[in-house]
Order: sequence, then structure tokens, then C-alpha cells
Amino acid sequence: MKRWHHRCLLHVDDQAVKHNENEKEIKNYAPHGPEGQWSTERLRAVQCRPPILNPPNLELGNLEQGKYEEEEKRKGKLRTTQLNIYSVVVAWGTNFLQKRSKASMIHRHENPSRQFVEHLLPPKPQRQTEHRQPEPVGSHTGTMAIKHNQKIVNNHFRKDWQRRVRTHFDQPGKKASRRVARQAKAAALAPRPVDKLRPIVRCPTIKYNRKVRAGRGFTLTELKEAGIARPLARTIGISVDHRRQNLSEESLAINVARLKAYRERLILLPRKSNAPKKGDTKTDISQINRAATVSSVLPIAPTDLAVKEIQKSEMPAPIEGGAYATLRAARSNKRYQGAREKRIRDKAEAESASKK
Repeated sequence: MKRWHHRCLLHVDDQAVKHNENEKEIKNYAPHGPEGQWSTERLRAVQCRPPILNPPNLELGNLEQGKYEEEEKRKGKLRTTQLNIYSVVVAWGTNFLQKRSKASMIHRHENPSRQFVEHLLPPKPQRQTEHRQPEPVGSHTGTMAIKHNQKIVNNHFRKDWQRRVRTHFDQPGKKASRRVARQAKAAALAPRPVDKLRPIVRCPTIKYNRKVRAGRGFTLTELKEAGIARPLARTIGISVDHRRQNLSEESLAINVARLKAYRERLILLPRKSNAPKKGDTKTDISQINRAATVSSVLPIAPTDLAVKEIQKSEMPAPIEGGAYATLRAARSNKRYQGAREKRIRDKAEAESASKK
């Protein structure tokens, strides 16, 4: 007996079915009817899924014809019901997949028949995507680039910022009030100047060290060279900065000359007119021109940044042995001065001991 194919689907003609129903000889349960046509029950069995793998054996005569016929009709109705259910499931799955392609808001686990009917649909075309390079941060997206390994800024402008906007409509009035305050301070300090004497220093970094500006205060070395005591300097309008150090002889000489020029122009009035102290003036100051600011009397002249040409004869004489060798020799003498002196003392003591 031949086994039937598992996925055998046949097209049935209605007239052939009616012809087979009218034939009484077709009521037997052979797999084929007269003239090679299929019986109605067998056609129903073939159309369902899965098909009958083991057709009835006709040689067995111990089964009653009536019972076998009723059993076969019951199975045919059951298979027809299964076939109808299968058609409904296929139609429902196709419609569901069409809706899913339009709106992909349903998860895969909510579609139990997807795997069941997916092989019946044509494959979906693959979407062609172009590889795009990532855009740099801050190129044209309106965001500001961040330096170093920091957290990416997440702007959070959700405050009621319009209530916190600061306005400066009082700027003209503040300008006038500041001017009045300066005049009142100058009148209270008169005849003293309103500012203090500042040193001349170089701007930091290689980019700006060609320029000079006013520093914070004079060093203790500069005050000592100018002959001004540190406690006295603050009381006569000289600013002092104990942290700054002189790194060149030029800066030291310039600021010492600045202190001496200020000291020559300075007029100290006695605290008590009837008891003047040392250094206080005894002349009448009504005929002396008074300066409101120190910067107007001792200004800081800007340096000339223009490149100038000089003659070779104007160049300073080269140092014998070179500048580097001179610096290293001075460093060595300072480092080994104590050891060399100790060596000389030990040698002298040894000679004196040998003479005894």
C-alpha cells in the first residue's frame, strides 16, 4: 500500500463529486473509485491537515460495514471542521501581519500564529541604509563642545526664568553715585593721593612678558635697598608684597629708583602741628602743587615693542668661557663651599699635629 504525501492538496470538481455520489459502487472504501476518481470521503480526508497516513485495509472482513461507515463519516466531519478552522486561522494571520507591518506596536509574543503563517507570505524586502559618519559635537546642532573627559551637558531650562531676569536700568544713576563717592573719598583723604605706589613688573607668560604693568607691591629686598622700613612703607602710601621675589637685577634697580623718586617728592605732614617728628616737613604747603593720584606723578611708561637694529660694536662683550660654564661654576662653588672649607681645616689640623 502506498503512503500518501503529507502535504497533498487537490482541486476537486463539483460535477465529479456529484457523479461519484450517484454511483453506488463508490460506497465502498477503496482509495480510488471507478475510472480512477476519488470518493467524496477520501477527498475530504486529503484536503485536511494532516492527511490520513494509514488508509483502511480492505482485506479485513471482520469489521462490520455499518460501524465502519459511521466511524468514517464522523471522522470526515471532524476533518472538515479542522480544515475550516485552518482556513480561518490562515486568513486571520494574514490580516494580522498586514496590520502589524503598518503599525509595529504589538509585541511578538502577542501574535501566536506568526510563526504558523509566516512561511505562506512573500519575504519582505530589505531596507537599504547608507552608512553615515557620526557628526561632531557642536558642529551645527546648537550644542557646545566639551573639553576633556567630562559629563555630557544636559540642558535643563525649565525654571520660570522670566521672573529672575536681572535688569540694570539704574546704570546711569549708579555711575553718578560712584563719581560722587570718589570725590567724597578724595576730599576725606586730602591732601593725600587716593591711590598707592605700585611697582613695575613684567606680565607673565612668554606671550606677554614684553609688556610692563603695575604690580601688587614692592618686595622686601626693594624696600631694603631704598632704605625704607617695612612698617613705615604702608603708612606713607607704599604697597608691600612679601611673596614676590626679584628674579633679575634690572627689575630690582627699576623699582628701587621708583621708590627713591617717590620718597623725594613725598611731603609728610605732622600729626600734631605743635609736636613734629623726624621726617615731617616744616614748610608751608599752601604754595605747593598737590597731586590727586600717584600715577599722574610717577606713571608707568609702556615699553617700546618695535624691533630695532643695533651695531655689532654695541653688542656686550662675550663672557669668558661662556654663560653656561660660568653659571655651572658658580653653582658648584656654592654647593661644595662647606666641604672645601672643612677639607682645608682638616689638612691644617693634620699638619699642626705632625709638627708636635
